[in-house]
Amino acid sequence: MQCRRCEFENMPGQTACFQCGSLLSAESMDIKVEPPRMALWKKPWRWFMRQVRATRIIPHPKAGWRVPGWCHAFGIGLLGVLLSVVPGLAHVVRKRFRSVGLYLALWGAFVFGLFFFYGGFWGMVFLGLAVAMHAWIAVHAGLLEEVSALRYRLLALALIAVVLAVLYREVGRWVLQDITGGHVTHPVAFHRVREGDFVLVRRSLACEGHLTRGSLVLAPMAAVYGQYSRGARGVIAQIVALPGETLTVEEVPGGGACFAIGGERLEIDRYPVPEWLTMKGLSVTVPKDHFFLSTAFRTRGAYGAADVARACVVPAAGIEAKAFMRWLPVWRRGFVREVE
Repeated sequence: MQCRRCEFENMPGQTACFQCGSLLSAESMDIKVEPPRMALWKKPWRWFMRQVRATRIIPHPKAGWRVPGWCHAFGIGLLGVLLSVVPGLAHVVRKRFRSVGLYLALWGAFVFGLFFFYGGFWGMVFLGLAVAMHAWIAVHAGLLEEVSALRYRLLALALIAVVLAVLYREVGRWVLQDITGGHVTHPVAFHRVREGDFVLVRRSLACEGHLTRGSLVLAPMAAVYGQYSRGARGVIAQIVALPGETLTVEEVPGGGACFAIGGERLEIDRYPVPEWLTMKGLSVTVPKDHFFLSTAFRTRGAYGAADVARACVVPAAGIEAKAFMRWLPVWRRGFVREVE
């Protein structure tokens, strides 16, 4: 094969001239010039940016305009924080998941503790730890590399924690919209609940057919202070009298008192009488679509049957939820039984 440049005879099959190094097969090769084309999904964005530049809203990149370094760092950090609303998502996108694996494991443990001890002191502790760990994951994903000053890191951590705390509250309300809880103020032996226990209640059970005598419910009840009520607040109480029934409190031999419906006494272990209701001659007739609820109150001053009726007779529509589980303490956790 003869080289067209130096006319040297090369061996057949060679691609370059042995003497001058020129390509021997270039004459027979088709040279194709095909520059890479822009992806279809990018073209609308290119058109939009051209229209924006034409209106001079932002200067053209070739005009010497540059993004300040701190703006670039803030943009990257903000994107990482936004993606970290789902813990670890920003690290997955940036292929740095291993660097945050331990933090995610701790966050998951804190969330588990939050639900396991929901309604108690340790539940609040685990909530704070989960929010703090979530905030640290967000800072680690978006701001740890871009922000070096310690005070700015702490400030960012605090601001993100506040935002996440609000987010946790709203998400919790949405996820547990049918379930809430309350603390028991008066023990009921049959239900194995004691003063201070935390029970879970469901709003969907506060309807006709589910509310029976002996049920523990969450309802607004006004605290009795002499001749006035301090305002209604949601408390855990027990249904004792149904609509249309007349409830009385009678003394029992050996001391104490018990509820009676139409002259028939109720069992004390199932329907205990709070101390503030052990008044002589107490008689209350429950109106239609109302229930008589029993719970413990701290009272001051003199009060009578009218004050008791105002505090304990609650309309059926005012009952917010019905208890279905003893939640705290953990060692007595279990479902609440139906009395009747």
